[in-house]
Parts: sequence; structure tokens; C-alpha cells
Amino acid sequence: MRRSFLSVAALVILVLLAGALAEADEGWVIERLDFRLAIQSSGSIEATEALDVDFRGLARHGIFRDIVSLLAYDGTTNRRYDINLTGVTDANQRRHQVQTMTEGSITRFRIGDPDRTISGKETYRIAYRLDGALNAFADHDELYWNATGTWPVRVERAVVRVTAPAGAIERVDCFQGRPGSNEHCQAQLTPDGATFTATRSLAEGEQLTVVAGLRKGAVAQPVLLLIARPRGIFQVFERTPVFIGLSLAGFAAAFGGVGLLWWMLGRDRRYTSIHYLSQNPQEQRAPLFRSDPVVVEFEPPESMRPGQMGLLFDEHADTLDVTATIVDLAVRGYLTITELPPTGLLAWFGKTDYQLDRLKSADAGLLEYERIVFDGLFDSGSASRRKLSDLRESFYTDLAKAKKALYADAVERGWFPRNPNAVRTAWRFVAAAVALAGVGLTIYLGGRWGAGLVGLPVVVAGMLLSVVSGAMPRRTAKGREARRRALGFARYIRTAEQHQQAFAERANIFTSYLPYAIAMKCVERWARAFKDIDLGPATAGWYAGSGSHFDAGSFSSNITSFSSSVSSAIASTPGGSGDSGFSGGSSGAGGGGGGGGSW
Repeated sequence: MRRSFLSVAALVILVLLAGALAEADEGWVIERLDFRLAIQSSGSIEATEALDVDFRGLARHGIFRDIVSLLAYDGTTNRRYDINLTGVTDANQRRHQVQTMTEGSITRFRIGDPDRTISGKETYRIAYRLDGALNAFADHDELYWNATGTWPVRVERAVVRVTAPAGAIERVDCFQGRPGSNEHCQAQLTPDGATFTATRSLAEGEQLTVVAGLRKGAVAQPVLLLIARPRGIFQVFERTPVFIGLSLAGFAAAFGGVGLLWWMLGRDRRYTSIHYLSQNPQEQRAPLFRSDPVVVEFEPPESMRPGQMGLLFDEHADTLDVTATIVDLAVRGYLTITELPPTGLLAWFGKTDYQLDRLKSADAGLLEYERIVFDGLFDSGSASRRKLSDLRESFYTDLAKAKKALYADAVERGWFPRNPNAVRTAWRFVAAAVALAGVGLTIYLGGRWGAGLVGLPVVVAGMLLSVVSGAMPRRTAKGREARRRALGFARYIRTAEQHQQAFAERANIFTSYLPYAIAMKCVERWARAFKDIDLGPATAGWYAGSGSHFDAGSFSSNITSFSSSVSSAIASTPGGSGDSGFSGGSSGAGGGGGGGGSW
């Protein structure tokens, strides 16, 4: 029973081995590899490789021959072998078509005609010049060369012949087999040179490596062709005292330089006195830790509009400024806002829609950005009634135009020397350019000298500029004065509850200044100052709610909901669609290597 089991197991193993061998067999064979390496007195080697192959009926274009032309030498450099092809012929000196290419560390000769296939036996004679292959030692020079490389088929016979100036070769050795094998092949030294012969056929993946020791001085002193090895990530950032010192100095310069740029170009200008009282035109750069005196203003200074005030506060023309402008247009009698009872899906999701009715056409009383908003709401006057929901995915172009016009209005009034948004955009481009330059500098310095740390501060400078770009727009002295007065009016709006009694007979103030409260995001606080006042008559001309109960609290909630709906609707955009040697030598060691195959 045990003997039967062992027999079956052996049979299974043999079948598996046969399958593996069949899978590895490409169906053709190299009958002979005959290499001639002629060492010149200059140290160059004239190489000729004779290959006799049998494709055994397979259709092939030809073969390719790979030779290793780049090997790791030490931690920082690679060793290069210069390989210059002289030509490829057959045994009758007829030229084969050949293409030379480099693939990583391999130089490849692809031999054959891509438009023609061959079968049966074929001969190839490859001739090339090899430089940088000899090694220099104190007492001798040496050729340690993996002559054959590895092939995916059996090599039935392999011979390597090495010649040199008369009497130059003093000792020889060779190895055969898989990479790392210490199996010796036959090495014979003669007066004409040395011959190395494989003692058996070389199976797929096996190779022949030869060693020839030369008398010192018989050839020119060998010079290794070394090139810098691409550095790894840790080698790019070598932490030497010099690099660390330069990097720290660079970081200090980056922070200091970006700070200086902001100080010189991003700080507001300001008048040296309260200008609207003194009319003193003298101005200076605004101090860093000193704020301007703010006095409460009880009405918008210089008849400033809500959108303009919102821009002065934060240097941004944003959607909320346009929302406040729409409410301001209603308060000023250009349109009415009607809250519609929820129906359909809006009722299901608890959403409210609003109806906008145009009361009159755009006139000279509108600023340019207000006219753009008004025309956008009513399709340039062709419509007199629009639902807020109808503005979704259509008003965004008008919104962009209105913001641009609001910036232009602020520059025209002398509040900013240049469009704040254009200034921010320009500095972001500069920041991106500096950061990219820093990345390039870091890669170059790191790859060349390991000094990547020295380039990092430039990257950080670009990142800092990107952060600071938002603070680079600056107000003129006139713009800072206008902002100071607008802050006085904002203080009045935000502290309105303290003046509640004074509003008892002035309910119209609530609606007049409501758009400013929207721009300042303090509608509820503004409404609380009027909690005991009947606001119905003051808002009836421009706003109609759906409920029966109406007071300051409920109205502030309604108008806040309207503001949120407007901001969402007018900013909505259409959705997009989207449908890589002698001591301890072995086979495969030394220079050379590579191998080949068919195609």
C-alpha cells in the first residue's frame, strides 16, 4: 500500500515537472554561442558574438540581445559601460536589420525585420565596441564579465575567447550556472589568449561568466565610468550642519520676506486725522496694532448702499452682499417679495418659495451693480414676475457680473487702488509659481548634492504667500475712512436694542436699515429693537408673508429664511456630467550580463 502511494506521488511530481518545463520552453534553441572579446592596449574591447539558433519551424522576426550597461557601484554612484554597435550580419556577411534601444539599465539590440518572419536555422554575428569594462587593482588589471547573460532557451554550446596584447593575460577562471553559482567551467590559458568553455549545455536562465587577469601596465590604466545615482528620499534631504543652517536661514527669510511684502503692499493707508472733519489730506501706512477711533453713526455714511458696505468690511463682493442688495431694491420700491404657501415637493421638504414682482423699471437711481442684479432678476425687463426657484442655475452669470461691477464701483470711488479680487488672484498665481519653483529647486539641489533642505524654504514661501494672498488687497486712505464710518453705522445696528425707546415713532427705520443688517448678519438683533412696534404698515409695501401673525420676531425669521433661499438660488450653477573574480567569484557576477530572447 505504501509503495503504491509513493509511486503515485512520484508520477504526480514528474507530471508537474514536465508541465513546468513545457511551459518554460519557448520552442527554439541556441545551438552555439561563440564570443570573441579582444582587449585593446587602450583598454577598450572589440566584441564579436556569433549566435547560431534554430527556431524549429516557429515563425519569428529574429532575436534581441540585452547587455547590462548600468550597474550599482556604491551608495551614491552607478557604473556605466559604453556599448557602441558596429553592425549585425549573418554568417555570410549579409546585414541584419537592427534597432538599438535603452530600457532602464539595459542596452538592447533588436535584430530582425518587423515586416518579415523567419523559421528554422539562422545565424547572427553582432559586433560592438565596449568601454569601461576593465577593473584596476594594485597588482593587476582584470576583466570580470558575464559574457552570455541569461536566455529563455537552452544554449547547447557556449565558448568565450579573450585576447589581449601579447603575454598580457596571466591567469584565468570562469563560472557557469544560475546566478550565484560557484560551478567552474573550463578555462584554458594559451600564448594567444584565453578560452572559456561551458562543460555542459546551459539551461534556460543559466549563464557563463569569465575572469581574465592582466599584467599591470599591459593596457592603459582602467578608468571606471561612474555617474551619480539618483538619490533616494532620505538622501535628497541630507542633514549636514551646513544644509540645516542654510535651511533655517531660508525659513527665516521666507517668513520675514512674506511678512515684509504684506507690510509694504498689503497694509491699508489711512489719514493722519479724521478726514471728513479736518480735510487734512496727509496719510500714512496704517499701524499694525492700533485701530481707528469708531464713532457711532446713525445713518449710512455718504449714502452708502448695503452691498458697498459689505465689500468695505471684508474686501469681498460676496453672495450675501447681492442678497442684501435685492432686499434693498424691494425696500426702495423697485420690487415686492411675496412668500408663497409650500406646495408639492417644497411642502414635503418644508421649503418655502418666494415670488418677486417688478414694480418699475431700472432707472438712474440704480448703481451699475444694482442694475445688473435687477435686470438679472426680471430677465432685463422682459418679465414682471419671477419665482425665486426659477433663478436657480440661471442667475449665477448675473451674480458674477454684479460682483465684478461692485468691485469696479469700489475702485471708482477711490476706496481701493485696484480690484481686490484681481489682487488676490494675482498673488495666488505668484504663490503657485514660487511654490513650483521651490519644488523644482528642492529636486535639483537634492538630486545633485543632497541639499533638498535648502530648497524647502522656497516651497514654504509659496505656501505662505498663498495664505497671505487673501490679505494683500488694501484700502486707500479714503477707503479706510469710509470703512471707519461704516463701522460706526454697524455699531449702531448691532447695539440697536439700547436705543429701543427712540424707535417708538420711527418704524420705517427698521425696513430702511434692514438690508444693512442682512449684510452684517445681525437681522435678529436688529429686529429685537422693534419687538414692541407694529411693523406691518412699514413692510406691507414690499413684503407679504403667508401667515396671519406678524411681529418683529416672526418677520426676522422670515427675512432670514428668504435671505438664505436667495443666496442658495442665485449662486446655484448647473451640474456637470461625466460620462506604469577570482576570489569568491560566481556565475552572473561582474560586469555584463543581460541575455536575450526572440520576437
